[in-house]
Amino acid sequence: MNLKRLPARAMLTLPNGSSVEVERIGSGRYTTAWRNNHFVYLQTHEDDRSKEILLRIDGEHLHIPRVERLEWDERNKKYEWYREPLYKPLTAKSGDAWKQFKILHKYYNGAYSEAMKRDSYRWDAYTFNGVLREDMENDDQLPQSLRDAVIALIDEAGDYGQYMVEITKKNSAVDDDGRLILLDPLFNLQELRDERQRILALAFNEWVARNPEYLKTLQQKTQPGEPLHGGTATANFRRTYKKELKRIKTFGTP
Repeated sequence: MNLKRLPARAMLTLPNGSSVEVERIGSGRYTTAWRNNHFVYLQTHEDDRSKEILLRIDGEHLHIPRVERLEWDERNKKYEWYREPLYKPLTAKSGDAWKQFKILHKYYNGAYSEAMKRDSYRWDAYTFNGVLREDMENDDQLPQSLRDAVIALIDEAGDYGQYMVEITKKNSAVDDDGRLILLDPLFNLQELRDERQRILALAFNEWVARNPEYLKTLQQKTQPGEPLHGGTATANFRRTYKKELKRIKTFGTP
Protein backbone atom coordinates (compact mmCIF):
# COMPACT_ATOMS: atom_id res chain seq x y z
CA MET A 1 0.00 0.00 0.00
CA ASN A 2 1.20 3.51 -0.80
CA LEU A 3 -0.37 6.86 0.03
CA LYS A 4 0.49 9.94 -2.05
CA ARG A 5 -0.65 13.23 -0.55
CA LEU A 6 -2.58 15.73 -2.66
CA PRO A 7 -4.11 19.09 -1.70
CA ALA A 8 -6.95 18.24 0.75
CA ARG A 9 -6.99 14.67 -0.55
CA ALA A 10 -4.67 11.74 -1.24
CA MET A 11 -4.16 9.03 -3.83
CA LEU A 12 -4.08 5.52 -2.36
CA THR A 13 -2.50 2.70 -4.34
CA LEU A 14 -4.20 -0.64 -3.61
CA PRO A 15 -2.52 -4.08 -3.52
CA ASN A 16 -3.84 -4.90 -7.02
CA GLY A 17 -2.05 -1.85 -8.45
CA SER A 18 -5.14 0.32 -8.92
CA SER A 19 -5.42 3.73 -7.28
CA VAL A 20 -8.29 5.47 -5.53
CA GLU A 21 -8.65 9.09 -4.52
CA VAL A 22 -9.54 9.45 -0.84
CA GLU A 23 -10.08 12.22 1.68
CA ARG A 24 -8.97 12.20 5.30
CA ILE A 25 -11.86 12.01 7.76
CA GLY A 26 -10.03 11.80 11.08
CA SER A 27 -7.29 10.26 13.16
CA GLY A 28 -6.69 8.92 16.63
CA ARG A 29 -3.72 7.68 18.58
CA TYR A 30 -3.24 4.61 16.39
CA THR A 31 -5.43 5.00 13.30
CA THR A 32 -5.96 7.49 10.49
CA ALA A 33 -9.14 7.08 8.43
CA TRP A 34 -9.60 7.92 4.74
CA ARG A 35 -12.74 7.55 2.65
CA ASN A 36 -14.20 7.67 -0.82
CA ASN A 37 -17.80 7.12 -1.91
CA HIS A 38 -17.78 3.40 -1.12
CA PHE A 39 -15.15 2.49 1.46
CA VAL A 40 -13.25 3.68 4.51
CA TYR A 41 -9.51 2.91 4.46
CA LEU A 42 -7.86 2.58 7.87
CA GLN A 43 -4.13 3.12 8.33
CA THR A 44 -3.58 1.38 11.69
CA HIS A 45 -0.48 1.08 13.87
CA GLU A 46 0.66 -2.42 14.72
CA ASP A 47 0.14 -1.74 18.44
CA ASP A 48 -3.62 -1.48 17.87
CA ARG A 49 -5.17 -4.94 17.54
CA SER A 50 -8.82 -3.84 17.51
CA LYS A 51 -9.21 -4.18 13.73
CA GLU A 52 -7.62 -7.62 13.86
CA ILE A 53 -10.20 -8.64 16.46
CA LEU A 54 -13.03 -7.43 14.21
CA LEU A 55 -11.47 -9.27 11.29
CA ARG A 56 -11.52 -12.55 13.23
CA ILE A 57 -15.29 -12.37 13.78
CA ASP A 58 -16.22 -10.63 10.51
CA GLY A 59 -18.88 -12.46 8.51
CA GLU A 60 -20.28 -14.30 11.50
CA HIS A 61 -22.36 -11.42 12.87
CA LEU A 62 -24.60 -8.93 11.08
CA HIS A 63 -23.76 -6.05 13.43
CA ILE A 64 -19.97 -6.25 13.07
CA PRO A 65 -18.41 -4.19 10.23
CA ARG A 66 -17.12 -6.19 7.24
CA VAL A 67 -13.40 -5.56 7.72
CA GLU A 68 -10.85 -6.54 5.08
CA ARG A 69 -7.10 -6.56 5.69
CA LEU A 70 -5.16 -5.12 2.75
CA GLU A 71 -1.41 -5.06 3.46
CA TRP A 72 1.40 -3.25 5.26
CA ASP A 73 2.28 0.34 4.50
CA GLU A 74 5.26 0.48 2.12
CA ARG A 75 6.75 3.59 3.73
CA ASN A 76 6.23 2.61 7.36
CA LYS A 77 6.07 -1.09 8.16
CA LYS A 78 4.63 -0.33 11.60
CA TYR A 79 1.30 0.47 9.91
CA GLU A 80 -1.21 -1.89 8.37
CA TRP A 81 -4.10 -1.06 6.06
CA TYR A 82 -7.69 -2.24 6.45
CA ARG A 83 -10.83 -1.48 4.46
CA GLU A 84 -14.49 -1.52 5.44
CA PRO A 85 -17.70 -0.33 3.78
CA LEU A 86 -18.75 3.28 4.17
CA TYR A 87 -21.70 3.02 6.54
CA LYS A 88 -24.34 5.64 7.27
CA PRO A 89 -24.16 7.78 10.42
CA LEU A 90 -26.33 6.70 13.36
CA THR A 91 -28.88 9.39 14.27
CA ALA A 92 -32.10 9.70 16.24
CA LYS A 93 -33.90 9.16 12.92
CA SER A 94 -32.35 5.71 12.45
CA GLY A 95 -35.48 3.88 13.66
CA ASP A 96 -34.91 0.54 15.39
CA ALA A 97 -31.14 0.93 15.18
CA TRP A 98 -31.36 4.06 17.33
CA LYS A 99 -33.64 2.37 19.87
CA GLN A 100 -31.27 -0.59 20.11
CA PHE A 101 -28.28 1.71 20.49
CA LYS A 102 -29.96 3.57 23.35
CA ILE A 103 -30.58 0.29 25.19
CA LEU A 104 -27.01 -0.89 24.64
CA HIS A 105 -25.61 2.48 25.66
CA LYS A 106 -27.58 2.27 28.91
CA TYR A 107 -25.92 -1.05 29.67
CA TYR A 108 -22.55 0.40 28.70
CA ASN A 109 -22.91 3.24 31.21
CA GLY A 110 -24.25 0.86 33.83
CA ALA A 111 -21.26 -1.44 33.42
CA TYR A 112 -18.96 1.43 34.33
CA SER A 113 -20.78 2.03 37.61
CA GLU A 114 -20.94 -1.66 38.50
CA ALA A 115 -17.27 -2.27 37.65
CA MET A 116 -16.30 0.62 39.94
CA LYS A 117 -18.39 -0.86 42.77
CA ARG A 118 -16.73 -4.24 42.39
CA ASP A 119 -13.10 -3.20 42.07
CA SER A 120 -12.88 0.56 42.69
CA TYR A 121 -9.98 1.95 40.63
CA ARG A 122 -8.53 -1.53 40.05
CA TRP A 123 -11.27 -2.67 37.70
CA ASP A 124 -10.10 -3.86 34.30
CA ALA A 125 -11.49 -4.68 30.87
CA TYR A 126 -12.35 -8.23 31.90
CA THR A 127 -14.50 -6.93 34.76
CA PHE A 128 -16.22 -4.33 32.61
CA ASN A 129 -16.89 -6.69 29.69
CA GLY A 130 -18.20 -9.33 32.09
CA VAL A 131 -20.68 -6.90 33.66
CA LEU A 132 -21.84 -5.71 30.24
CA ARG A 133 -22.44 -9.29 29.15
CA GLU A 134 -24.33 -10.20 32.32
CA ASP A 135 -26.62 -7.21 32.03
CA MET A 136 -27.54 -7.28 28.35
CA GLU A 137 -27.38 -10.90 27.16
CA ASN A 138 -30.94 -11.78 28.29
CA ASP A 139 -32.67 -8.52 27.32
CA ASP A 140 -35.34 -9.42 24.76
CA GLN A 141 -35.62 -5.77 23.72
CA LEU A 142 -32.43 -6.37 21.76
CA PRO A 143 -32.46 -8.75 18.79
CA GLN A 144 -30.55 -11.96 19.42
CA SER A 145 -28.22 -11.14 16.54
CA LEU A 146 -27.10 -7.93 18.27
CA ARG A 147 -26.59 -9.64 21.63
CA ASP A 148 -24.58 -12.36 19.90
CA ALA A 149 -22.39 -9.71 18.25
CA VAL A 150 -21.58 -8.04 21.58
CA ILE A 151 -20.83 -11.42 23.17
CA ALA A 152 -18.54 -12.29 20.25
CA LEU A 153 -16.64 -9.02 20.77
CA ILE A 154 -16.24 -9.77 24.47
CA ASP A 155 -15.09 -13.34 23.87
CA GLU A 156 -12.62 -12.41 21.14
CA ALA A 157 -11.27 -9.38 23.01
CA GLY A 158 -10.48 -11.63 25.96
CA ASP A 159 -7.70 -13.23 23.91
CA TYR A 160 -5.97 -9.87 23.35
CA GLY A 161 -5.61 -8.51 26.87
CA GLN A 162 -7.21 -5.30 28.08
CA TYR A 163 -9.52 -4.57 25.12
CA MET A 164 -12.80 -3.14 26.33
CA VAL A 165 -16.09 -2.96 24.45
CA GLU A 166 -17.19 0.64 23.82
CA ILE A 167 -20.79 1.48 22.87
CA THR A 168 -21.00 5.15 21.91
CA LYS A 169 -22.80 7.07 19.19
CA LYS A 170 -19.62 8.17 17.42
CA ASN A 171 -18.46 4.55 17.24
CA SER A 172 -21.74 3.22 15.83
CA ALA A 173 -23.32 3.35 12.37
CA VAL A 174 -26.17 2.00 10.23
CA ASP A 175 -25.96 -0.20 7.13
CA ASP A 176 -28.14 0.01 4.01
CA ASP A 177 -30.74 -2.24 5.64
CA GLY A 178 -31.10 0.03 8.66
CA ARG A 179 -29.18 -2.39 10.87
CA LEU A 180 -27.11 -1.09 13.80
CA ILE A 181 -23.38 -1.56 13.15
CA LEU A 182 -20.87 -1.57 16.02
CA LEU A 183 -18.37 0.27 13.89
CA ASP A 184 -15.37 0.84 16.16
CA PRO A 185 -16.32 -0.93 19.39
CA LEU A 186 -12.97 -1.78 21.05
CA PHE A 187 -10.09 0.04 22.71
CA ASN A 188 -7.17 -0.98 24.92
CA LEU A 189 -8.01 0.19 28.43
CA GLN A 190 -4.53 -0.34 29.87
CA GLU A 191 -2.83 1.69 27.15
CA LEU A 192 -5.31 4.51 27.67
CA ARG A 193 -4.64 4.50 31.41
CA ASP A 194 -0.88 4.43 30.87
CA GLU A 195 -1.16 7.48 28.59
CA ARG A 196 -3.33 9.32 31.09
CA GLN A 197 -0.89 8.53 33.88
CA ARG A 198 2.03 9.76 31.77
CA ILE A 199 0.29 13.07 31.09
CA LEU A 200 -0.79 13.37 34.72
CA ALA A 201 2.82 12.86 35.85
CA LEU A 202 3.98 15.60 33.46
CA ALA A 203 1.28 17.91 34.81
CA PHE A 204 2.30 17.09 38.36
CA ASN A 205 5.96 17.81 37.68
CA GLU A 206 5.07 21.11 36.03
CA TRP A 207 2.97 22.14 39.01
CA VAL A 208 5.65 21.21 41.55
CA ALA A 209 8.31 23.07 39.56
CA ARG A 210 6.22 26.24 39.86
CA ASN A 211 5.07 25.55 43.44
CA PRO A 212 8.01 24.05 45.38
CA GLU A 213 6.24 24.54 48.71
CA TYR A 214 3.63 22.01 47.63
CA LEU A 215 6.36 19.38 47.24
CA LYS A 216 7.24 19.70 50.93
CA THR A 217 3.61 19.11 51.87
CA LEU A 218 3.41 16.02 49.66
CA GLN A 219 6.62 14.61 51.09
CA GLN A 220 5.07 14.78 54.54
CA LYS A 221 1.90 12.98 53.42
CA THR A 222 3.51 10.35 51.17
CA GLN A 223 4.65 6.96 52.45
CA PRO A 224 8.40 6.19 52.17
CA GLY A 225 9.20 4.81 48.74
CA GLU A 226 5.87 5.91 47.23
CA PRO A 227 6.28 7.96 44.00
CA LEU A 228 5.13 11.53 44.37
CA HIS A 229 3.07 11.35 41.17
CA GLY A 230 1.33 8.09 42.07
CA GLY A 231 -0.82 6.60 44.84
CA THR A 232 -1.86 8.98 47.62
CA ALA A 233 -0.02 11.94 46.17
CA THR A 234 -1.68 11.60 42.77
CA ALA A 235 -5.10 11.23 44.39
CA ASN A 236 -4.54 14.38 46.44
CA PHE A 237 -3.21 16.18 43.38
CA ARG A 238 -6.29 15.28 41.35
CA ARG A 239 -8.66 16.44 44.05
CA THR A 240 -6.83 19.60 45.12
CA TYR A 241 -5.74 20.84 41.72
CA LYS A 242 -8.56 19.73 39.46
CA LYS A 243 -8.76 23.15 37.81
CA GLU A 244 -5.03 23.13 37.23
CA LEU A 245 -5.24 19.72 35.55
CA LYS A 246 -8.02 20.96 33.31
CA ARG A 247 -6.02 24.02 32.38
CA ILE A 248 -3.13 21.96 31.07
CA LYS A 249 -5.55 19.62 29.31
CA THR A 250 -4.94 16.31 31.03
CA PHE A 251 -7.48 13.51 30.74
CA GLY A 252 -8.36 13.24 34.43
CA THR A 253 -8.95 10.05 36.36
CA PRO A 254 -9.08 6.75 34.39
